[in-house]
Parts: sequence; structure tokens; C-alpha cells
Amino acid sequence: GNVLMMVAEDDYSEIHKRIHLLDPNNTRKDSLYDVFILSVPELDKPLTLIKDDGVNGLHITDDAYEIIEGLSAIPDLAMVCIDPLQAFIQANTNDNMVGQLYSQMAQMIASRYDTAVIGVHHLTKGGLESQADIMQWRASIRGASSFVDSSRWCISASLCDEESGRQICLEQGEEYDRMKVVRVAMVKSNSESDMNVKTMIRKNGILQILQPKDEIKWEN
Repeated sequence: GNVLMMVAEDDYSEIHKRIHLLDPNNTRKDSLYDVFILSVPELDKPLTLIKDDGVNGLHITDDAYEIIEGLSAIPDLAMVCIDPLQAFIQANTNDNMVGQLYSQMAQMIASRYDTAVIGVHHLTKGGLESQADIMQWRASIRGASSFVDSSRWCISASLCDEESGRQICLEQGEEYDRMKVVRVAMVKSNSESDMNVKTMIRKNGILQILQPKDEIKWEN
């Protein structure tokens, strides 16, 4: 289906560079569907979806409602991505009421258009390197716990330790880069899910899951 990406940190030029890195042969041009980009740096004014002010208190903004209505113009809408959440929220993200209101807005979009709504959110500084316990990862997601608690699922991604990163790059025949190897885990899910930690390596701009090595089967 079609996708809308709302991005606050990159202009169209940077986004096109990233897309070309993912698809250098332009195979996307043969797709039946499109990715629509709403880039805040290209707009005439900042875009806020959730706001807390002295006039209206904590509320979903008129701009947000306008965008929600406008989504009806995109047929076969499969996903809406908001990246990052913090940039679209003009309120205290440590307040659980803010997290709840954002989630209500996301659920409105998901229900109305039968689509996935994905919010990209930052970790605390302590969460930048993967932890032994995935619940520590969950606690490292920045802001109020309601951002996680009111979501249907949540995936956390962190860098692995430097020693492991170097070893994995060596095994994969890749030049070492501190940002190349990450650990990823589902840290919250409303349904049965694989909660095991996955290791991923970035190759040609794409994160690929490393499959666990086959166990040695000893003959009797």
C-alpha cells in the first residue's frame, strides 16, 4: 500500500539521498504504490500535532485534524510514520497525559483508515547501548511511560558494545563502524510476539538480521 512519512529533521534533498542509498537501481519506480513525504523543513511554519498552551490546554491541534482529514486523499494507505515524535509535540513529553493523547490520535488514524501508525521516538542517553534486560531497554525510551503503555507494540534498537561490534563486522567481512551493528528487540506487545533480542548489521544502508549460527550436531 501507500505510505505517508512525516519527517521533521530532513529536507527533500536529504530524504532523496537516503532513498537512493536504499534503492540505487530505482526499482521503486516499478512499484504500484508510492511513499508520500511531508517534510517540516520545507514548510512555511513548524508543524505541531499535540500542543499544551494557556488558551486551549493540552489538545490535538487543528493542523493535526487537517492532516487526518487529508489522509482520505491517499488510496490504499498502509502506513503513516511520524519521525520523530518529539518534534511534533509542543508539550511536556514526560507527562503521561501527553503520551495518552498522542496514542489516542494515532489510534484514530489507524481505525479510520485501517492503517499502521508508527512513531519514531528517541532513547535516553543511557539507552544508546543495548542492555542485558529488555525491560531496561523499555525503561530507556525517553519521556512518559504512557508512550509505551498505550501503544500496541514497541520495538527498541540500540548499539551493541564495541567489542562485539568489531567481532561481528570482522565475521561479516565489513569495515568496522560504531554505528553499523545494533541490537533490536520487541519490548512491548499486546499480542504474542517474539521478544528475543536480534542482532542486525547495516549493509549498503539497510539493516539486515543476522541469523544465529547453526548448532553443531554431534554424531553418536
